[in-house]
Amino acid sequence: PVSGTLLGAPPCHIRAAVMPETGEQIATAFATKLAGLNSTSQSIETLSHWCVFHRKRAKALAPVWQKELRAAPGKRKLSFLYLANDVLQNSRKKGSEWIEALWPKMEWAMKHTLRATSDEKTAKSCAKLVKVWLDRRIFGSRSLEGWLDASAGVDDADAAAASDAAAADAAAADAA
Repeated sequence: PVSGTLLGAPPCHIRAAVMPETGEQIATAFATKLAGLNSTSQSIETLSHWCVFHRKRAKALAPVWQKELRAAPGKRKLSFLYLANDVLQNSRKKGSEWIEALWPKMEWAMKHTLRATSDEKTAKSCAKLVKVWLDRRIFGSRSLEGWLDASAGVDDADAAAASDAAAADAAAADAA
C-alpha cells in the first residue's frame, strides 16, 4: 500500500498535480532562478528550458527578466542576454510567445548592459548576439538598428524600463 503519495510519487508531486501554480508563484520562482543564473552554459540552458516550458506565461515573465537584469551587477548582465538568446532561439520552434514578450525590452536590455559594463569584451559579445539575431531573423523583419549605440536614448530607455519594472509586479499579480 502506498500511503501519502500519488501512485508512488513523492508528496511534492501531489501538490503540483492538484494545485496549479499561479502567475505570481511562477514570477517569484523565475526571479529566484534568475538570482542563481551564472555564465555557464549549463546554468543558461537549464533556465532556458524552464522558460520554454513556461512560454505561455512569457508576457508576465519578460518584465521580471527585465527587472532582475536591471538589478544585476554589471558582470552578470551579459548572462541575462545569453539567457534571452537561448530562450528566443529555442522557443521559436514552439511558438512566438517569448519573441513577442521580449522584443519590446531587448533594445533597452542591450543598451543597459553596454552602459553598465562598458568593456570591449561585452561590446563584442553584444555585437555578436545582434548579428546572430539578424542572420537568423529571430525578430523577423524588425530592425535592430541602433541597438549597439549605448549613448542613444538613454533617458527614454531607462524611463521605459522603470515603467516596465513596475508593470512586472502588476502583471504577476494579475496572472495570479
